[in-house]
Amino acid sequence: MKDWQVLKEGFISIFSFNNRSRVSTIIDEVAVVISGYIRGQFWISVVIGLTVFCGMYFLKVDYPLVLGLLATLTETIPIVGPIVGAIPAILLAFLTSPALAVKVLLFFIIVHQIENHIIVPNVMGQTIDLHPATVIIVLLIGGQLYGIIGMMLAVPVAALLKVIVRHLWYDD
Repeated sequence: MKDWQVLKEGFISIFSFNNRSRVSTIIDEVAVVISGYIRGQFWISVVIGLTVFCGMYFLKVDYPLVLGLLATLTETIPIVGPIVGAIPAILLAFLTSPALAVKVLLFFIIVHQIENHIIVPNVMGQTIDLHPATVIIVLLIGGQLYGIIGMMLAVPVAALLKVIVRHLWYDD
């Protein structure tokens, strides 16, 4: 925290005295956006982990708690994390029966469709103050322009741009 203040003051000092207050305000709002994004990712991971635990428990897949925790951890990796988290559950279910593996695969497909189309846009929209439709649009644009990396960076960059644009265009 102390280092953050030193970095912030050092960065602000490169601006003219007249602009320092505005730059400080922008930096503070950017910090709020970044912490909101991290908080949103955390809660999405927890919800998905609990959902996977419950799903694996009701489908009678061995080690549902471990699979739920694994899903929570891998969910923090954008785009590929959910796939990585699903693979052990599908393989473990396959050891019991191929039919169970198909059920688990369908479960993960449904969960991640709900996550990507409902949970992520709404949670991210609330935690970083972007409309859910905006979240979906910037994810699509980021993915189209820069692939997985673009999707990973699209939402926080859009939120940062919103803060900067609001201060540059509307605060005068």
